[in-house]
Amino acid sequence: NLTKLIASEGTFALAIDAAAAVAGTNILEISRDVTATTKTIPADVVFVPKDGAIITVPNGVTLTINSEIPASVGPRQIFNCTGTGAVVLTGSPTFTVFPEWWGAVGDFVAPVGAGTNDRPAILAAIAAAPEGATIQFSPKDYKVSGGSLTIDRQMYLVGCGHGFVGSGSPATIVDHGTGLYFD
Repeated sequence: NLTKLIASEGTFALAIDAAAAVAGTNILEISRDVTATTKTIPADVVFVPKDGAIITVPNGVTLTINSEIPASVGPRQIFNCTGTGAVVLTGSPTFTVFPEWWGAVGDFVAPVGAGTNDRPAILAAIAAAPEGATIQFSPKDYKVSGGSLTIDRQMYLVGCGHGFVGSGSPATIVDHGTGLYFD
């Protein structure tokens, strides 16, 4: 059985409950901006945020996703966590997670130092990813301001090219296209 449920504002929690109640694999399609409540999306529910749809996870709310997000979603913003709002991804350890899902832009301009601070989005991706997951950086330059990035479990950071980390004198971490710049 395959059931497709489309969630809209005010029906997000109801759509998750309905998808969990139907036997078999179900698709939970988010086609417009919604606000999450503390819920768990089960492993047999494929979570598909459509282009332009953003799930806001407000202060004090945790959205747990026990299935993988399809690769077709790609590197675009799908979550907006405010305050202590958080997303927890518990899918397969082969899960690929993009910092762009939390709003990373990757618009750093060297040597001027201009650009969006992508640290909060990168930290959110690291915090959400299951152990063994891959954090996939697009071929962009990401600015990381206000502190370091701490990883407390096994995961892979994968980029597409040249990149630098460090304070003052940068140190190369990957070759050929993605950059992480700390200031």
